[in-house]
Amino acid sequence: MHALVDESLTAVITDSYVADYFSQTYSDQFKVVGGNGRAAWISQKAYGIALPAANIDLINRLNAAITAVQTAGNIDRLTVAWLLPSDTLAPGEPRVVASPNEMVIGIVGDLSDLDPAARFSNFTSWEIKINTMSGLYSFTLDNTLEPTLATSLPTISESGLEYTISLRRGLRFPDGSEFTAEDVKWSVDRARSLGNFWVNGYLKDSNEDGFADDDAVQVIDQFTVKFVLQEPDATFLSLLATPPYFPISNECYSEAQDNLSSCGGLGPYSIISWTPGEQMRLRANPEWPGRPTPAFENILIRFQDDTAVMRRSLEEFQSIDIAGTGLPSRDFTALTNSDSHGDGLPDFRAWTGPAAFKSYVIFNQEQEPWDSVKVRQAFALAVDRNALAEVVFGGSRQPLFSPIPDSIPGHLPVLPQRNLPLARSLLLEEGYSQTTPLAVELWYVSDGRYSDVEAAYATALKNQLEETGVFQVTLSSAPFEQFIGQVGECNLPAYLMGWPSPGRPTDYPDPGAWTDIFTTSNTFFFFYDSPTMAAFVASADAETDPAARLTIFGDIQQLWAQDFPTLALLQEPRIAISLNSVNDVQIDAMGLLHYEVLTKGGG
Repeated sequence: MHALVDESLTAVITDSYVADYFSQTYSDQFKVVGGNGRAAWISQKAYGIALPAANIDLINRLNAAITAVQTAGNIDRLTVAWLLPSDTLAPGEPRVVASPNEMVIGIVGDLSDLDPAARFSNFTSWEIKINTMSGLYSFTLDNTLEPTLATSLPTISESGLEYTISLRRGLRFPDGSEFTAEDVKWSVDRARSLGNFWVNGYLKDSNEDGFADDDAVQVIDQFTVKFVLQEPDATFLSLLATPPYFPISNECYSEAQDNLSSCGGLGPYSIISWTPGEQMRLRANPEWPGRPTPAFENILIRFQDDTAVMRRSLEEFQSIDIAGTGLPSRDFTALTNSDSHGDGLPDFRAWTGPAAFKSYVIFNQEQEPWDSVKVRQAFALAVDRNALAEVVFGGSRQPLFSPIPDSIPGHLPVLPQRNLPLARSLLLEEGYSQTTPLAVELWYVSDGRYSDVEAAYATALKNQLEETGVFQVTLSSAPFEQFIGQVGECNLPAYLMGWPSPGRPTDYPDPGAWTDIFTTSNTFFFFYDSPTMAAFVASADAETDPAARLTIFGDIQQLWAQDFPTLALLQEPRIAISLNSVNDVQIDAMGLLHYEVLTKGGG
């Protein structure tokens, strides 16, 4: 391997486990040729254990032992330990260990796309987009909207339909072309034609064909642009800070969606190179008008196949500075508590950002008994969120007492603390008792979509409800595709879900992103119909003053705590772990890591 690093050899024939180990751990220098997995194998051989067929007891004991090591996740570790040489191997480490002049970020998985117009992007894609592109506006780390490619906040017409925006002058895209109002129109028109909902659902659509009108984005002059909305909606300001509205160069992108484009935009970093599935190199963009100026000239992102590889890269080889997206909470906890020197000082730095996910229960109010607000209130009063967070999730999730997470401006902790006597009293008022208990069915997703302890989570909820002595809970479950099909048929009475969908960020950085889908549509078929709530939502949409808007969201949350259209339970923050030399790891309200503020020093 040393000779391969020194380039005195072009290739080495080796065992697949050895090849996978080095290509994943040192992806800067090694790769497996000939395809992925078995497709790259030149030949193969199998190992087996022969046993007397008549010795059933020995066979059963061996099978039990194999199952045990598989369950513990030790097969791969033991195989590597057997097949790799026993001496210390450090091929290329002088070139691989994270440089003090470069920030190396490990991510499990890969991008879904790097096209701002894409309708559905994963978490990693959004994070890299906000670091390689910018909107006319951006949210600061304290969730304050500020101009980025615009010179000031928009001028909004009295009707609330027209947003006129002045653009910064003298900026150039990474391909060298000048940034103008024509680029803004072309970029948003492109997202419109590609069917992006966050464009077509908000901009003027006079013929109601589902696509915004051509004149919904207007070029007033070279550095002034106007957006025309379908109806007044104050969330539009937040949308302008999300990828579908990011200006890109029409000299670099094509009209068609291009998931593999590395053109980027006017972000803090430009894309220098990208090998999908392996790595991406970024360089600070001198054209970016935002703040602060990136502390690191170079960022290297390493896409890794699984969490074990990422942890090994950080823990054993220190070939990455930060383990980010894809880091499991169990690894986060283990590395946070790691003290290999026994000096009471942690080996790594733990970073926790705002909540990027919430779990909650939906009640189908068209079905008994969930059409009774008292029954929904009794459910809410029977829940012990602190126990759920600590006992089931070991502290990786936190209690949530509002439909809006703690980190979002306007959050109010309005949902009740546990009160079993009051819960029992409400059920008695509805005619239920210990002798005539209320039998309910609670559904959950069984395929690990939301967590790998979802069955234990649902069981803990069941036990808490039954502590009233009146609720009698039956648990049912299904894999997500079957589960969501039942939701679509309005068949489920009460069910445990999560938001946003795993692997995706919230749609826009605004309190409405956490509430609107539950108050403006029947997507989840819970049949909540409240004229008062509808009026609050309409007022929030029309109100452009930020402080007044947050007051309305306070009213929305207060009403939520009376009606319980849904019941928020827990929230989960975004996490990262780093070498001790890394500073200023900052995560925004959408759970996205901002590369421009990262620094190194000390350690």
